[in-house]
Parts: sequence; C-alpha cells; structure tokens
Amino acid sequence: MTLTQAEHLAVLLAAASLFVAMGALGLAVVRWRRRWRSRRSMLRRLVRQPLSLLPLSRMSEGFITTMGSPSWWLVQRDRHAMWRDVAAARRAVAVATRAEAPVGDLPLLTRQLRDAAAGVDAQLRASSGELRVAREVEMDRVRIQKAAADIRASALASLGATRVDVQPVVSAISVEVAALAAGVQAARSH
Repeated sequence: MTLTQAEHLAVLLAAASLFVAMGALGLAVVRWRRRWRSRRSMLRRLVRQPLSLLPLSRMSEGFITTMGSPSWWLVQRDRHAMWRDVAAARRAVAVATRAEAPVGDLPLLTRQLRDAAAGVDAQLRASSGELRVAREVEMDRVRIQKAAADIRASALASLGATRVDVQPVVSAISVEVAALAAGVQAARSH
C-alpha cells in the first residue's frame, strides 16, 4: 500500500500540528507553574509579614513604625498642649491690646515665647520616635506652658483693671427708654 502525495502531506501536517500543540501545551504548563510558585511565595510572605506586599518606601515604613509607637502619640499630645497654651496667651494679649489695657512688654514677651516654643517643638519632633524624651526638653516644654499661663493671666488681669463701670450707661439707657415710651404713649392718646 503506497500513500499518495496528498496523504503524505496530510500526515506531515498532522505531525506538525501535534508537535506545535505539544509545544504550546508545554509552554502553558511552564507558565502556569511559574505563576503558581510566585503566588504561593507571595501568600507565604503575606502570612508572615502582612505589610510586606504593600508598595512602601523607606520613608513610609518609618512613618508607619513611628505612628504605631505609643511614645510618638504622647509627644504629639504634649506638643499640642504646649501650642494650645501659647496660642491662648497670644490671643489674650491681642485682646488686651485692642481694648487699650496696659500690657507693657507682654506683646514682645509673647513673640519671644512663641519663638522659644518653636525651638522646643523642633526638639520634641526630633525625639518623638524615642522611648524617652530628653529630660531637659520636657522641662523646657513645661516651663513654656507655665510662662504662657502667666502671660495669659496677666493679660486677663490688665483687662479686669480697665473694666468700665456699666451702671451709668445702663441707668441712662433705662431713663431714655422710659422717656421714649412715655412720649409714644402721649402721642397715641391724642
């Protein structure tokens, strides 16, 4: 039995297509195996270190570790309290100045206090990742808060000293209101 030329071509095409199909299947198996190994190692890393797969830079890693530190939160609380006291002193001096109360050198001292607070704040920020803040920095912060409270109390005391007596004004207003009411009533009765 002899094969014709067309049959030879058909056998050759079948063998070539079988060879191509086996090659494609082999490539698909290799690709699938690589993906499987990659995903399996990724899953293992995720189980061991949950944040390891996030695209974090060194800066953001430091940020995450800092934010997780209890001492960082304590330093932030102290910084916030210091600036709240300094701002309250500054507002009190500004109000006393606008009310033309005797403030002396309080505006200058308030600016100096703000500058000192900025220096202490920088030291606190620099040490916020440490477990303990340097004792001197902590004492400076407390001194600044005490000075701010003293400035605020002085400004409020100077405002109290310049308190206007409201009784004459209230008496004049009540006399004027009574006179106006009497005039309106007399105009209606005619």
